[in-house]
Amino acid sequence: MKFKMKQIAVLLKKINAFSTIIWCSLSHFTHSKEDSIYTQTDKKKIIAFWNTPGRYFCTCSQKLVEKGPWQLRITPEGSSWLWRYNKARNKHGPPTKCLKEKNGKYKAWDEWVEKKMKYDRWQALFTAYHANSHFIPPSRSHERTRMEYKPPEHPGPIPEDLFLATGNPPNFALAITPMVHEIRFDDKWKTQLQETTHFKMERFAYYRFSHGICSPGNKLSNYLSSDLSKLFKKANINDSEKRILLSVASLEGGFDTINTYDTGFVSIGFMQFASMREGNGSLAYLLQNFKEWYPKEYHLQFKRYGIDILSDNTICVVDPSTGALLKGADAVQKIIDDKRLTAVFQHAASVCEPFKITQIKTALLHNTPNEKKITVQWKNKKNVQLKISDIFTTEAGKATVMDRYVNTGNISKVSTVIQNIITKYRINNLKKLRTYELELIKLCKYRKDFLQDETLSSPLRKKQTNSNNSEKKDDTRSLSSNIASNSSENRTLTIQKEKTPLEKERIEEGLELTKSKKESSSKKTNNNNEEEKNSNSSTKEYTKITPSETKSPKEKKPKTIDL
Repeated sequence: MKFKMKQIAVLLKKINAFSTIIWCSLSHFTHSKEDSIYTQTDKKKIIAFWNTPGRYFCTCSQKLVEKGPWQLRITPEGSSWLWRYNKARNKHGPPTKCLKEKNGKYKAWDEWVEKKMKYDRWQALFTAYHANSHFIPPSRSHERTRMEYKPPEHPGPIPEDLFLATGNPPNFALAITPMVHEIRFDDKWKTQLQETTHFKMERFAYYRFSHGICSPGNKLSNYLSSDLSKLFKKANINDSEKRILLSVASLEGGFDTINTYDTGFVSIGFMQFASMREGNGSLAYLLQNFKEWYPKEYHLQFKRYGIDILSDNTICVVDPSTGALLKGADAVQKIIDDKRLTAVFQHAASVCEPFKITQIKTALLHNTPNEKKITVQWKNKKNVQLKISDIFTTEAGKATVMDRYVNTGNISKVSTVIQNIITKYRINNLKKLRTYELELIKLCKYRKDFLQDETLSSPLRKKQTNSNNSEKKDDTRSLSSNIASNSSENRTLTIQKEKTPLEKERIEEGLELTKSKKESSSKKTNNNNEEEKNSNSSTKEYTKITPSETKSPKEKKPKTIDL
């Protein structure tokens, strides 16, 4: 028995070793298969294309030459520290919002940070001024008058609790020389990509790459509405979905917009499809869809220039200088650093209609959270799963949730707001929850108030239409009440046929007669009591005159009905 057990143990060891060898060989095979996406011949062609004379060159912007090549810019290190600073204070908001402390326990922190930022900016500006004096006369410098002032107050030592919470802050501003990269393609299309974006907001917490670019491209507002309608029609997008996508896209960009400076790493398109750090973000889904739906166009616009998508949905690139195949995070960083690869995305979005259509279809598939489910708890403590489209039924509501999802990548805040509303109003069913959609939209607002967008349906406009209808009903009721009161005063309703011109003349003569009698009676009377009596008699005489007296003898008298 012991001998058999030893034999079985030896056999199992052999099987285990054999399976390990097979697994290693298979992994090596798959790895070599992915590496062979580009053959050595393909790599030589890519290198030859990108290194053709006149294809690519780097220079300084002419505008910066006039002002001076050295410019003040915020630093990625300072921006990252501000992100940690906001997290330490538990401050959240859209990237465009400046999260300052007006009062509270963090006020001392904020005052020190504000002084530090002002001092760093002055130092960087002073450095740029003196560096530019070697290129342009000081008299022509735009910063000369600003340099004549005394430097701002030094912030002093950092508060101890701030240092423990966020670490030592770096310089928030430096003097640098932004470069412009010009890339040309064989179809005579070219682009100029300028490094380092100048941010109006000093406390921008999402700047990460000093050599990154921000190219707005051609905005959707510059497109003809008929051209956009054709693109959305080819993408099988209905009118409601089109209005929502275009409203959110007004915060993002055009089809050829590209950013490589922020926490999205490489972001392109009208919905800013982002690669993220490892190259497996929404940009990878966009490329995968384009490769699957339009394989020929994909090869012409991406693969032949050295950009491809792997089977595990990860971006890979061929280095235009060395021909090395880079994957994942290395590939993403290469796209940011080498503007030739950056320009490939902008070129495809500018000249290739199928790539624009792919952007629209992918935005609807991956960027709209309508089908995403959240778990809520009703008043009776019962947990249920609801879709976003079940709660937000109007276009403004769906656009509000989409805005937050596109920019942050999640809808956790929306889920929290919905649960708070359920708890506050003791809601026990979906039908009642929908009646609070207006309040939900206001609480979930992120970068834009979509209730003010008149192109979108919203609960606000529903209320307005309902109130207008109720006003119309009130008007009809008041009109009917006035008619009823008038009929009660007269007590008789005279039904007549349409009068002839002769009848109208006789009625006018009768009215004139009564007016003359009234004037003569008012002249004769002197005191108020007599005037009232005469006025009563005159009105009686006026009421006595009926159309029956003025009718011709041939016509019958009208019928009268006592009410």
